Amino acid sequence: MYYNFALLSYLAYQTISQKNILIVLNDNFEAKTFYESLIFFKEYYKKDVYINFFEAYSIGAHSGIAPSSQTIRMRLKTLAELKSKDRNHFLVASQEALMQPTIKEESFLLNSIERNQSLNRKEFIELLVNLYYDPTSNVEDIGQYCIRGSLVDCFVPIYEKPLRIDFFGDTIDDIRMFYCYNQRTHSKIDKACITYAKEYNFAEDEYGFSLIGENIRGYLLDYKKVKELTKYCYFDERTSELSFKRTKSDDSIYDLRILKEKTIDYMNFINEFETIFASNIPTPQKLDFLIELSRSMKVVIACASDFRVDKLKNILQSKGARIVTDDEYGIYLSNGYLKKGFRTSKIAFVSFEEIFGVAVQKDQELSPKMHLVQFQKDKLIAHKNYGIGIYRGIKTLKVEDALMDFFEIEYANQDKVYVPVTNADCLFEYSGTAQIDSLNSKSWHIKKENAQKAIKKILTELVNVYAKRKILTRAPYDTDLIEIKEFEAEFEYQETQDQLQAIEDVKNDMRSNTPMERLICGDVSFGKTEVAMRACAIACFNSRQCIVISPTTILSMQHYSTFTDRFANFPVKIALLNSFTKKSDREKIKSGLENGSIDILISTHSVYFADINFKNLGLVIIDEEQHFGVKIKEHFKQKYETVDMLYLSATPIPRTLNMAINSIFGISVIKTPPLSRKRIQTYVIKQTDKIIKEAIERELSRDGSVFFVHNRIETIYEVKDSLDKLVPEYEKHIIHSKLPKNEIKKIITDFANRKFPILISTSIIESGLDLKHVNTIIISQAQNFGLSDLYQLRGRVGRSDIEAFAYLLYDGPLSEQASMRLTTLKEYMERGVGFNIALKDLEIRGAGNVFGKDQSGNLKAIGHDLYVELIQEALSQISNENLEREVEIKFIDNMYIPDWYIDNEKTAIYTLISKAKSEEELNDIKTYIEDRYGKIPKIVLRLIEISIIKLYAKKAFVKSLIFGKKGVSVQFYIDAKIDTDKLIKQVNILKGKFLSETMVFLNIDKDNLNVLKNFLINIV
Repeated sequence: MYYNFALLSYLAYQTISQKNILIVLNDNFEAKTFYESLIFFKEYYKKDVYINFFEAYSIGAHSGIAPSSQTIRMRLKTLAELKSKDRNHFLVASQEALMQPTIKEESFLLNSIERNQSLNRKEFIELLVNLYYDPTSNVEDIGQYCIRGSLVDCFVPIYEKPLRIDFFGDTIDDIRMFYCYNQRTHSKIDKACITYAKEYNFAEDEYGFSLIGENIRGYLLDYKKVKELTKYCYFDERTSELSFKRTKSDDSIYDLRILKEKTIDYMNFINEFETIFASNIPTPQKLDFLIELSRSMKVVIACASDFRVDKLKNILQSKGARIVTDDEYGIYLSNGYLKKGFRTSKIAFVSFEEIFGVAVQKDQELSPKMHLVQFQKDKLIAHKNYGIGIYRGIKTLKVEDALMDFFEIEYANQDKVYVPVTNADCLFEYSGTAQIDSLNSKSWHIKKENAQKAIKKILTELVNVYAKRKILTRAPYDTDLIEIKEFEAEFEYQETQDQLQAIEDVKNDMRSNTPMERLICGDVSFGKTEVAMRACAIACFNSRQCIVISPTTILSMQHYSTFTDRFANFPVKIALLNSFTKKSDREKIKSGLENGSIDILISTHSVYFADINFKNLGLVIIDEEQHFGVKIKEHFKQKYETVDMLYLSATPIPRTLNMAINSIFGISVIKTPPLSRKRIQTYVIKQTDKIIKEAIERELSRDGSVFFVHNRIETIYEVKDSLDKLVPEYEKHIIHSKLPKNEIKKIITDFANRKFPILISTSIIESGLDLKHVNTIIISQAQNFGLSDLYQLRGRVGRSDIEAFAYLLYDGPLSEQASMRLTTLKEYMERGVGFNIALKDLEIRGAGNVFGKDQSGNLKAIGHDLYVELIQEALSQISNENLEREVEIKFIDNMYIPDWYIDNEKTAIYTLISKAKSEEELNDIKTYIEDRYGKIPKIVLRLIEISIIKLYAKKAFVKSLIFGKKGVSVQFYIDAKIDTDKLIKQVNILKGKFLSETMVFLNIDKDNLNVLKNFLINIV
């Protein structure tokens, strides 16, 4: 469908001055765009008006696909505001939204709660169940609730964040909102409303809105407030025909009254305004035009974020523009969002997208999630000293009249080790398939020793290689050129903090006089390519050439498309060289590189074998560098000695390891997604024709395209035949690795240019295809894919601001392993912490070969997490840092987390406390625990205090701390690097004594651990 965005913006501009109206449009997308325009004008003109968007379900009355959380939220928020607000109200909806049923007004109750209110806790939980809330262990999506001790968490759809209600008996003691991502408190509130979680309960394999109970079913047009609104119907006859056709099979469910309303042809308003720009005008000319226009009228630019306001302000002021904050002539920069602007005789509105040619969306808030390690009972676990065993759970044992929790680990011959919870830092997750170790064998120590030797050898070589590069010098780049600022301003998303840091790291490297050697590590679609393009922009605008090397032909084609679009407004010539390149074109490209007329070359590894010379090569970017050997990297360093090297990788690198590696070569980790990208709705469901048909029609009805992945070439044509029968009206094509290269290229190009809507493919699309119009991927027989493959494939959609869908379809009974893979993917994707998924399935690609050498054998033998720990230790040794060694603590006292306080996540909290690296981190964990579980009992606070002591004991080279009735014995390692004078002074202050050359006794009571902490701090 064609959308006139300027016209929709102008209609919103005309509408904002009215009162109490209902605006009905053709479909959800048009209605949403109009709604967002109204929000912009409400904020700009400071209007006191409630604006709601009642979104239509994109699923049918009978559907095997669940509606999206966002749709549920928008609908219920609208119902709540229609019931509770009496002021000026604007309601925006599509024709279909008003036809679909909802909860009738009399049944939609707003259940108020407030602080200090007497409320039976059990009855409150029953209320949540009756309002369709689903129980869960962690509240992370709307319509969920969970119970922990005195706390009841619930995510009410009308709020942006979930509620945490703290009961004291049957009285509400506290109400606060918290972040889903890290479960931390956002703010405290005095009162709240509890509404329905959704309009109906889903049934097995049935999610359609026909399930809305007849006893509560009603229609929006019957709400009292809606009846008072003046209707403006801007839908056309074709929309009415399609709507009527859709309702035929279930006409008893739909409300057809809106079809009889008088409509307005909004094309009648087309001559009341002008568009701002003609098409294909370069960005610099657009900016110059706006500056000139602002001398005769006010020009309002919708930047969609404060960050873009600042960015554009710098560019405009450098061009002499007058930036204003009032009604004077000049340019006013708004942080509001507008899809497209227009111009009247008095004022002009223009969007960021119109100026820079890229789509933006109002940014969303995102907070980092605290990663919890939850050991699985009866699964393998690695102990640093004893090896691989089976974790049997937490056991509470009585030790000298004290109750203490231990991790129980079983080894060969049913031997068991009980690890104190304060030593949980010795335990590591293990996802491999190794045999369990024997406590009577040296095999574990040999495996660990082999890994340590291999790691140390690789790291020593690495240090030497990069030390040589640091001696070289080259002319520094100017990173403050106006062209660079304009290029940065064109980025369609607001950069995340991680991405900004990566960009700044690259800038610092390039403005220095030492050749860059930097690895950018980040998850799929987290913005590594943008960092690479920023580096290319710096090089090109400083008259240097760049090459970007990809591991696959498809990825090189995708990069060529991305780079071409991104540099479209700048005088940068880009060429593509891969196996599809014709011989005649190859010769032209070689000539262009030699004479300097080509600025950026996008290539596969074939460039290494070709006889290619650059006139002035400044930057080499190697994408997915884990796929390349050392030779190709060394080729460029030898041929162009001072060239800057930038590597991109999806290999996961934990934060602590990142800090250690950074001492050898530059590394930047991007661990959060672009803020304005929508979450991908991920469904793990049994494969049926009904699901496939509905998923395809759902996407194509909004003018999108579909990936259908089937990973067996032998049967892929049968799949096409099946789809032809299922959705015969839509054109489809197939690609797989055995097709001729030219045919693959043509099909991909046609699909990218939207010449047909459905691409059936093997996993050949896993790396590379990045098409913003493709927002549905259907993966057939998903149970046969590895977790990393599914994750990569799923990353092919959700590349824009349009909601995306991934359907992981399985057939037949699932094995336990396949079920776990699919469930893990869905769970991680819904939480938005995709970066950590790699640690579950990509261990072979992980830190084992981040240094360019295969270490998969050692990694498998000891596990990913312990391998990373050994790397950190080796790096400390090579860098001559003080290596922190293990501390044995014998502290006999009640040491456990009570079941009433924390139950299911006990192992995660023990591990979180024990593995903390600083007192600051432990204080942060303490705040997290109190936020999440309520007031911390003294017995749990003692655990945190012991961990703080352990941290400082490690720094003071302490081997053991043994607490007795009269005090504490402190034994040091024989090679402890401590100040003897300070030690003697502190022992005397505490009236202690030396028991031996390496041991002292201190008169410190075990209830006064702060004194011991100060002692440990003061002797170093």
